[in-house]
Amino acid sequence: MTDCRMPVMDGYTLTRRIRERERGRGQRMPVLALTASALAEDVQRCREAGMDDLLAKPVALATLRQALRRWLPSDDADDAVRDATPPVEAAPAAAPTRAAIVRRFGSEHVATVLIDSMRQATADDLQRGWEARDMGDSNTAVEVLHRIVGGLGTLGAEALATQARDLMQRIPEHGLTASADDIRAFEDALQVYLASLDES
Repeated sequence: MTDCRMPVMDGYTLTRRIRERERGRGQRMPVLALTASALAEDVQRCREAGMDDLLAKPVALATLRQALRRWLPSDDADDAVRDATPPVEAAPAAAPTRAAIVRRFGSEHVATVLIDSMRQATADDLQRGWEARDMGDSNTAVEVLHRIVGGLGTLGAEALATQARDLMQRIPEHGLTASADDIRAFEDALQVYLASLDES
């Protein structure tokens, strides 16, 4: 477990060095990030550094226990080391409700900030995505989806994030016009989900 903002060497640098030393050894030590900010760009930066999970400060004891249970090896398992490129958080069966997001971060306030931030960022990103499609700009459309994936990852909405990743692969291969129906379906599902967070 490492704080992202440690003095001398921050958590991102520490994790990169750990991952460099692990290369070729066939083992991977889980690294959990502690951060005062858990916005989409923070989650993305943790992923890029090689961190396995992210906990927003202040961390509730129950949240810490869940994270440790998720990453500590079981007594009877030899495969304690996770896959070489695990997600920042385990994919849930369904998109998490507001209550689940509160439990994950251990704070109603943190959950509200994250959800509101995601809504605003998504509105801006969708507007930018629509403009990119009107101009036939596939690169910008994919960049917008990449940003949205980061926000969905923060909330733990892995099913929607996977849908967006599929579009990120499809658009360069098939083009924006051929992908239009799938893009609209994703946007509709995304907006329905974000609206549902007011009710759950």
